[in-house]
Amino acid sequence: MAITFTDSFLDALRDRIDMVELVSRHVTLKRSGGNWLGLCPFHDEKTPSFSVRPDRGFYKCFGCGAGGDAIAFLMQIKGATFPEAVEELAAISGLPLPESRPVTPEQSRQRRERQEQYTRMERIARYFSEQLQHPPAEGARRYLQKRGLSRRSIERFGIGFAPPGWSGLIDHFAGGRAALDLLEPLGLVIRKESGNAGYDRFRNRIIFPIRDLRGRCIAFGGRAMNPEEPKYINSPETVLFNKSRTLFGLNLAQEAIRREGSALVVEGYMDVISLAEHGISNSVAPLGTALTSDHLQMLWSRTHRILFCFDGDTAGRKAAWRAAERTLDGLDADRHAGFVFLPDGVDPDDMVRREGADRMRDRLVNSAHSLRDLLFSKMGEGLDLEGPEGRAATMHRALPFIERIRDPLLRALYVEEFRSRLHLPESWQPAQGGPGQGGPGQ
Repeated sequence: MAITFTDSFLDALRDRIDMVELVSRHVTLKRSGGNWLGLCPFHDEKTPSFSVRPDRGFYKCFGCGAGGDAIAFLMQIKGATFPEAVEELAAISGLPLPESRPVTPEQSRQRRERQEQYTRMERIARYFSEQLQHPPAEGARRYLQKRGLSRRSIERFGIGFAPPGWSGLIDHFAGGRAALDLLEPLGLVIRKESGNAGYDRFRNRIIFPIRDLRGRCIAFGGRAMNPEEPKYINSPETVLFNKSRTLFGLNLAQEAIRREGSALVVEGYMDVISLAEHGISNSVAPLGTALTSDHLQMLWSRTHRILFCFDGDTAGRKAAWRAAERTLDGLDADRHAGFVFLPDGVDPDDMVRREGADRMRDRLVNSAHSLRDLLFSKMGEGLDLEGPEGRAATMHRALPFIERIRDPLLRALYVEEFRSRLHLPESWQPAQGGPGQGGPGQ
């Protein structure tokens, strides 16, 4: 039987919950005006930054960025699923649960098949891990050693190896059409047109398991050992893997993100792994796609500060600008974004091995450009900011982007700072109806 929670039921549940009483079961709270304050249970701190607003049914930590309603609190404090948290709160509040719906045979079959796929993916991850110890993987082992990875890091991230042959994984599953039927839905084989034959997607590659937030293997990435092959490939999207909603390493980085009070977004697997090898464990990477709003929401729910670290070359600056555009859409007064540009041709993996963890941390803290600095620089590209035309054009370009900031006060402060930087007259104001609406000055 399955229960469907309607919006009206969830609203009624939230209204019944005394947030102070609920949170006090886990945190010692003291009243401060209309709020209640305490030490955050999600990161180490000595000065209280964890606040509960009983009138809004909301909690927020201004240290690590954790926040949400009663359901979110139980999910975070207990690691509960959404249905588990709702059912516990319903029991606490005395609100009867909605009647459950019978699970259809098809739904039951789909759930059983999904669980079997997760189990199969773990078996495949073990297979790749074991292959790293075999003679054909000698070059891969030398490569990982050259990159400075310890056995601990290799085991922690589950790094493995796909052997050079066309059917190593298929043969591991006893070969034939049955093996193809098992592996194709997981994106691990490419079936030939006949349908009765196929070959492994990953061959002669170092393998990086990709895991969801619960640590379940959902896909793989592979680095080629043959320089003539594409350097990196990922699994295609499957029923288990959606690259727009998955960040490499987040399952392992969550605790460090809360502890450090920030998340570090880099570009690749080896950046994440090498940084963690040197003790910088709060980094994650998107998987063959630009950063999405879902990616950012996953990070904002865990911290109030995101740092982006990119190569200083043209591609790195393009990636930074795409990330900045996405970040603007969800920006408010309690969210901060910084952008660190490394020297051209140098990635975080190179830099941390060259400079060490302490200098790398210092670079991340002291060399980061703010979002407004990046926006100002981008909007002024190719313009003469000494002349009135260039200054006006910069403001015209910037207004549609500033308008995307959802916090009205922060949006107004961005406009004021740009007006000041561009030496625009104090009498100038954006067009009526908000920045960018109808075009400035119309």
